[in-house]
Amino acid sequence: MWCFSQPQTVVCQNGVIACWHPEKSFPYEHSKSIDLEEEEKQACSGSVLSRETEQIAELHGSLSLTGPPNSMLREIFYTGKHEWKTR
Repeated sequence: MWCFSQPQTVVCQNGVIACWHPEKSFPYEHSKSIDLEEEEKQACSGSVLSRETEQIAELHGSLSLTGPPNSMLREIFYTGKHEWKTR
C-alpha cells in the first residue's frame, strides 16, 4: 500500500523513473514574524541599488540625451576608467 506522506520512487514499465516527494510541513513555532519597521529602515538605508537609482533620477533629463556619465558607468559596472571612453 502506498503512503503518500513519504517520498516514493518507482520505475515504470517503459523505463521512466517517477518520483513523489511531498512538501514537508514547516512548524509554525520555528517561523519568525516580520518586523515591518525594520523592513522599512532597510529599504530606506543606502543600498547600492537605491543610490544608483537616486543618481539616475537626479540626472533624468540629461540621461535621455547623452546617457550616464563615465563616472556613473564605472561605479555601476565596477570597471576601470578606460572602459567607457568614446572612440
